[in-house]
Amino acid sequence: WEKTTTTNIGVDFSLLRNRVNGSIDFYNKQGKDLLANTMGVPTEGFGYNTYSINNGEMRNRGVEVSLSGDVIRSQDFAWNASFIYGHNKNKVTYVNVEAPIYILQLDYPEAYPRIGNPYNAIYAYQWAGLSDRGIPQVYDSEGNITTSNPSELDAIIYAGSTVPTHSGSFGSTFSYKNLELSFLLTYETGHKARNTFLPMLGSAYSSAAGGYITSLGSAVNAAIEDRWKQAGDESHTDIPRVVFAESPDYLYDSGMIYQYADINVLDMGNVRFSNIALAYRLPASLCQKLQLRNARVQFNVENAYTFARSKDAKYMMGGYTAPNFVCGLYLNF
Repeated sequence: WEKTTTTNIGVDFSLLRNRVNGSIDFYNKQGKDLLANTMGVPTEGFGYNTYSINNGEMRNRGVEVSLSGDVIRSQDFAWNASFIYGHNKNKVTYVNVEAPIYILQLDYPEAYPRIGNPYNAIYAYQWAGLSDRGIPQVYDSEGNITTSNPSELDAIIYAGSTVPTHSGSFGSTFSYKNLELSFLLTYETGHKARNTFLPMLGSAYSSAAGGYITSLGSAVNAAIEDRWKQAGDESHTDIPRVVFAESPDYLYDSGMIYQYADINVLDMGNVRFSNIALAYRLPASLCQKLQLRNARVQFNVENAYTFARSKDAKYMMGGYTAPNFVCGLYLNF
């Protein structure tokens, strides 16, 4: 059976005759004998069994802070602001299984958590730059530079967590008579993601061709224009040379180690304009004539803009998606 022990300590407060309100909560959650899906050892061909066992122990510690208040409050004008902050640190403190082969550690990190790291971890090869021929290089388990795919578990390093360690929001509302303007900013930091939109050509195995062929129909990251093109370029670019799958120089391992290298683990810290709203409340006298209790016209911009650490990170989190514009008339009879 899974066992969980949780400790919470919290304080709520109010200041300046309730103009400022807030709370602070600290928590510590310790889990033991946690049930998790675990990949088994190879059985036949490239197949693996999956089963669940009471497999490990994990700890979550964090703090949550909320603060809101009326910055200005007068007869015709009001300004209200609110702030939320959360910090969480996750750590695997015990586990009794190990990935049977390296690829499972890379592709199924939650099935094979490592002690001392977060449960939602990303694992990768340590990048060693490009060779003088523009070929990707990483370090093996002994610290040697290689262009081949390291098959040892010790060659795989921790590259970050997919879960933010810091998150929260900041919102504010400005009211002047019947007009109201508000916005909400959200933020997340301390988490990573593996870049899946790489500046390299894809390939696929073709039984008809008896080998790998280049996939030309899929989109490619525009950064491929900055790829290695001649000797010496390795000093100022980490984007490999283009090698078509049909070429004798093609190495399947090159694409794989580049895909799983820590250089392609992105910092996903971001700030989003989650919502901007402008509203106008119809005067009470007009509502009375229209036999309405109240009425409001409102215009919203949702997912207005995303600030991210890099263009690739912004693309990965959908930051280039067009915002939604919503206009509404709200009547209360």
